[in-house]
Amino acid sequence: MGIALITGGSRGLGLQCAKEMVAAGHEVILVAKDPERLAAAAAQLGAKFRAVDLEDQAATRAVFSEILATFGAPEILMLAHGVMALADC
Repeated sequence: MGIALITGGSRGLGLQCAKEMVAAGHEVILVAKDPERLAAAAAQLGAKFRAVDLEDQAATRAVFSEILATFGAPEILMLAHGVMALADC
């Protein structure tokens, strides 16, 4: 199975989906903003992870560029992070 990248993967819907993806045989990469909770979730699943606050667009671009360079493009991209509002919207 291929790589599944899941945002919001440290809890809730993202974590539950990550569990299912691991069970199905995918290599899972979790992305979330709380580094401690994210590390614990990744350890529980045997997944890789990268911590970033998705509201920080520059940091998000850097993390996703690093993920692409390190692991290649994911076959599955699941966006399960919380909703955010930008000030200029």
